[in-house]
Amino acid sequence: QWYQRRVEPKNDPKLQIKWYHNGKEVDFGHRFRLTFEFGYVALDILYTYPEDEGEYVCKAFNELGEDITRAELRCKELPAIQLENQVPKGMKKSEYLVQMEASMKKYQTEVFLTEEDVYDSERRQPPRFVTQIQSITSLEEMQATKFECQLAPVGDPNMKVEWFWNGKPLSFKTRFTPIYDFGYVAMNFGWVYPEDSGEYICRATNLYGSDETRAIIKCSGKTGIVYESQLPKGMMSIEKIREMESGWQRAPELLETETEKFKPCFVTNRVSAHRRRKCQVLLPCDWLPQTKSYVAYQWSHRH
Repeated sequence: QWYQRRVEPKNDPKLQIKWYHNGKEVDFGHRFRLTFEFGYVALDILYTYPEDEGEYVCKAFNELGEDITRAELRCKELPAIQLENQVPKGMKKSEYLVQMEASMKKYQTEVFLTEEDVYDSERRQPPRFVTQIQSITSLEEMQATKFECQLAPVGDPNMKVEWFWNGKPLSFKTRFTPIYDFGYVAMNFGWVYPEDSGEYICRATNLYGSDETRAIIKCSGKTGIVYESQLPKGMMSIEKIREMESGWQRAPELLETETEKFKPCFVTNRVSAHRRRKCQVLLPCDWLPQTKSYVAYQWSHRH
């Protein structure tokens, strides 16, 4: 892992990362691998050649702006290096087959590539998807998923793999992680939203042609507000809560208005009381009508 950095804001879904070598955008393929996950950014170069020397720039940008970081790479050329293959024919293919099988085992997938799918510069092999990505139409919001397929020729240094969504280049985000490893091609989705639904295309290009495979993702959203009770069936507490809430929302009952009117009338006889000085005296009386209406009364004293 040659170059690694941390970038903020790591949770921004619109944050994008691009790499440049001497002013040109880096083509990610077999030797160059990009990692961008939860703020961690890295560029892996499996092995280098003298032509890989130069300035590498990592550019991070979103709707609010951009930032860059740069570094220099130097590659020392081996003396008297033989660029032609000096290994007996067939041995290099076997090495690729071992690497290819190890890669498929790592991703727990069946191998459909054969020895004939290993790169051979003399055969001028165009890209060919040996297996296709498959549509996924029953996803729910926040579910994880992935596309995977197998691509030949394995080990082509000029192979370029690109992903498109609804006809536009797919921007690699925290949620989207591409993989291209010895013929194994995949796109991992950490989680999906309904707006991720659409047609996805994986296109492979080399010096002799191109090929593509396509599939559809359909994702349904979750309800923003849950109206149904989440209590287990049989519990009556939710009904009691609803009954209390309905009582709070009910308007207070209006007082009944009287349809008939009556003048006050005392129904008890007048009571005389004889007491000593400084003693308490109680003079009870009752009147009609006894209603909720307001009745005024007044006491008077006559010698």
